[in-house]
Amino acid sequence: MNFLYPSFLFALAAIAIPIIIHLFNFQRYERIVFTNVKLLKDIKKQTRSQAQLKHLLVLLSRILAITFLVLAFAQPYIPVSGQREVNKDNIISIFIDNSFSMDAENENGQLFEQAKESAIEISLAYKPTDRFQVITNDFEGRHQKTVNQEEVVQLIQDIELSPAVKKLSEIVARQKDIFRDTESTGKRSFIVSDFQKANLDFENIENDSSISTTLIPLIPQSRSNIYIDSCWFESPIRQVNLPENLIVRIRNNGDEPRENIPVKLMINGQQKALSSCSLQPNAYEDVVLAYTLTQTGLQNCEISLTDFPVTFDDRFYFSFNLQRELTILCLSDTGTSKYINSLFGKDEYFNLLNMAMENIDYSKFSDQELIILNGLPSISSGLGNELSKFIENGGNLVVFPGIDIDLESYNQNLCDATGIRSISSLDTVNTRTNRLNLESNFFADVFDEVPENMDMPNVFSHFRFSNSSSLDEDILIWMENNDAFLIRYGTGKGVIYQFAASLQKEQSNFSEHAIFVPVMYKIGMNSQHSSQLFYTIGDNAPLLLKGTKGDDQDQVYHLKKHGANEDVDFDIIPEVRVINQRSEMLVHNQIKDAGNYLLTLNDVNKEVYSFNFNRRESDLSCALSDELETLIDEANLSNFNILNQNTGNISLKIEEMNEGKKLWKLCIIFALAFFGIEVVLLRLLR
Repeated sequence: MNFLYPSFLFALAAIAIPIIIHLFNFQRYERIVFTNVKLLKDIKKQTRSQAQLKHLLVLLSRILAITFLVLAFAQPYIPVSGQREVNKDNIISIFIDNSFSMDAENENGQLFEQAKESAIEISLAYKPTDRFQVITNDFEGRHQKTVNQEEVVQLIQDIELSPAVKKLSEIVARQKDIFRDTESTGKRSFIVSDFQKANLDFENIENDSSISTTLIPLIPQSRSNIYIDSCWFESPIRQVNLPENLIVRIRNNGDEPRENIPVKLMINGQQKALSSCSLQPNAYEDVVLAYTLTQTGLQNCEISLTDFPVTFDDRFYFSFNLQRELTILCLSDTGTSKYINSLFGKDEYFNLLNMAMENIDYSKFSDQELIILNGLPSISSGLGNELSKFIENGGNLVVFPGIDIDLESYNQNLCDATGIRSISSLDTVNTRTNRLNLESNFFADVFDEVPENMDMPNVFSHFRFSNSSSLDEDILIWMENNDAFLIRYGTGKGVIYQFAASLQKEQSNFSEHAIFVPVMYKIGMNSQHSSQLFYTIGDNAPLLLKGTKGDDQDQVYHLKKHGANEDVDFDIIPEVRVINQRSEMLVHNQIKDAGNYLLTLNDVNKEVYSFNFNRRESDLSCALSDELETLIDEANLSNFNILNQNTGNISLKIEEMNEGKKLWKLCIIFALAFFGIEVVLLRLLR
């Protein structure tokens, strides 16, 4: 047992007062004159014995009353485990989970309101002179300073639900920041949350014994939720007037099966597809929505379903640009390419630009989606660097080597710069291609039926490659001698196609063979810019500034919310920056609502971006107190403890936890009791 004010124990010297009174006051006896001496002796014996017992009891009660009264002023307490003394000055950091999952309810009402009430009780459990900090998932700057008790209550009341979500380790690290520059020994942090399992990462938390961290879990009554997880296209190619299949993943996080849930697809405000699904408990289903687009341009899309009580994840937004044309640049020694022109030059969808080797305009590279190197005799270092940047920014490259090439320039300026296989030698032995990699998704929709003895192109001479590269590669066409004729590489956000022979008749008849058209057409179609369909609110990752040119970067862009029923007042000017000829846009946490947003320049729509709430909040699986204790033990976090909200008054629990079990009230009760015993002995037992 310890004392909050041990100096008051000197007042125990007051015990001497009743002892002195007893010695000098109770020794006097009253004389009684009586005729019968024998009877008097008997009465005298009996009275003296009773008086001595009474006097001792009065003395004892007075001593105990004074002792407990002094102890009450010294404020004794039983410290909690490992506590040596009570801190008189404290800094308290309180985290309130304001994510969408806190919109759930239990028998006591909405979790979010309970969290705010608990935070207020925590603040009232400390002294008005203590300093407080309140933080939420938003990590706002105004929450980075400490305030007094009155101000912290107002801050708590002003908190609202937010789409932001943070991992537990991020929250703990943020709370530690407030304690770095303080000399106070009373460092307390509280985390009031539903503790979703998807956000728990105790293993990433560093133990700090100087900070006492208390977890206050709030458990929802129902953990059932149906939500749209994500979506993607079955094919990477978007074309007008062609059927499309959109795959939508629907999840059921409840323990009950759900039947016939309608799923609707809206594009540019019009319903394009309707389907339904049935879900087993804790499972998902991929729903196929089939539709056909008849117009090119920006496509604002929305998938929706109906589910209660959690509704923030019942809508999912995505967008893309259905291109009117695909730009192709062909670099050749002479500036013209017979076979490339025949394939792409007469198709309205392809915008083909031919450029001679000596007149290369690098500024045109950023406008292209596919660049074809057709028989260049050498690769300069400048061209190699520009091609490397082009590929890193999402461009696609096709390499047809020339017949007589400078191997050193090809290997050093192209192969080494991009990471593809280097060219080792020229093989002049006649052979032929004999096998297609039909397991690759490249040929997924090229052939309706593959004949057993397919006629394949002849190869009269070809370049042999080294055995490996630093990239993910996929050999699409083999030759009879097991050499690769066509290799596809995935690098950065772009793709490289490397052929072992040129398009000249002297090396092969590939350019005049029937397979030339579907292979090259598929390369061209796969070169469509597959822009990101959607983004997650709060990620703050740079957004590719699509549909813009380099001379637009100094213009003022506006990002506006799209839709007739949306908030038309939302209009921000995002930050635009250019890195390695790549234009990026940053929104800096300014987007708070899910939806489709139009990027405009001079009132002209340039691109559309879609933002969705973080789906980590959709999984309502929460860790119970026992599970939290297990996770804390496994992570060896000795400074963590758990306080259940339903165990009684939180303020009293926190006081007991911080200052130990206080005994001064008990001492007051005992002091009053012994004073009462003294009164009884003196007044009633005469």
